[in-house]
Amino acid sequence: MVALSHARYLVAANYHEGLSAHPGDYSELGKLAFWLFTPFRFGYQWVLFFFILSGFVIHLRYAKKLHEELLEPGTHKSKVEFGWRQFVWRRARRLYPPLLLAIAVTYALDKLGTAPGIPGHYGSAAAQAALAHFKPVHTLTTLIGNLTFTMRCYTHCWGSDGPLWSLHYEWWFYMFYPLFFWLCRKKMGLDSLAMLALFGLSFLPHPFWARLPFQIFQGMIIWWLGALLAEIYVGRIPLNMAWLAPLVFFLPLMAALSALRKLHIVVVLLPGVTGGVFWTLGFIGLMATCFWWQGRGRRLTILLKLKWVGEMSYTFYVTHFPILLFLGGWLLWFTHDHTPPRTEIFVLPAVAIAFGFAYIAHFLVERPFLASPRKVPLPHPTAVTVETGTEHQPSQ
Repeated sequence: MVALSHARYLVAANYHEGLSAHPGDYSELGKLAFWLFTPFRFGYQWVLFFFILSGFVIHLRYAKKLHEELLEPGTHKSKVEFGWRQFVWRRARRLYPPLLLAIAVTYALDKLGTAPGIPGHYGSAAAQAALAHFKPVHTLTTLIGNLTFTMRCYTHCWGSDGPLWSLHYEWWFYMFYPLFFWLCRKKMGLDSLAMLALFGLSFLPHPFWARLPFQIFQGMIIWWLGALLAEIYVGRIPLNMAWLAPLVFFLPLMAALSALRKLHIVVVLLPGVTGGVFWTLGFIGLMATCFWWQGRGRRLTILLKLKWVGEMSYTFYVTHFPILLFLGGWLLWFTHDHTPPRTEIFVLPAVAIAFGFAYIAHFLVERPFLASPRKVPLPHPTAVTVETGTEHQPSQ
């Protein structure tokens, strides 16, 4: 979804460069294709979904252990251990290999894309706007900042690979998570109260050197909502998934508000973090709907078939943007006025090229580091059916 949202303006003319300025260049089928790709403009929102899913998956195993301990008779003090060093090693092993590949690929394509005699790397107005926002630089300071996950905080993202901004948040969510797990183990609810307090404090004025924790706690509430969903999933928070399912209607509501703003019917849209929270509630509702459906004994077959895509999605995410940007530069040579193609025909092929590269890279730089010689199977948390309230294992 994120790659499609980027491809829409990197390998094809956007609305202002294309359909609005040159409507005669589009056939009726071309106009239909343009509008069919419009829903894929919500790339940032799918990053929020990843944050929620990350919070859910990371906290799930610990929530399961805490819930099992709660069910043991005579248990007054939690003995569940966290293992911080092992946790950090697993997270680093997960993030760094594809990140190093992305840094190398971005540097190579950025240099090739700006070499003499090579098509204009930054030719389209949309690409120029994106790169002006990301401020592509390849300095040693920027490299160190990206390797320490402080991009978009103290340094720029590496080169043209702007989507690396989300790794800054993801890594530091991991680093602050043990604090909230400790509070969660001490007393249920104390962790969420602390999260809300830090979220509120994050809006206060602060010096530049303290920017990182303020920035992280302003966004971590989204990640933590995924962790709370894990608490509900294992039964530690006694809340039925069916009660959360209606939150899914926030998704079409927020999409409609965004469309109305685009058409200048609604001038003011919910800003940054506030709007992100409403999108997050919608994704929580979507996940709750899936869990409720699964709890009724149904099988989400389509998700099982797409499991392999999820396994390589991180490599795809960190490498797709410089590849699409480079392909967009080449396409400028094949238009009569050296402007982005006024057709969506290249969007899917460009994404397929980036996807194919990531698929191969996944087996070379990601999967070998994820393999573990010892795998302890974690039982699936129990779910509660809506009709009977009886516990059973969710379908796999």
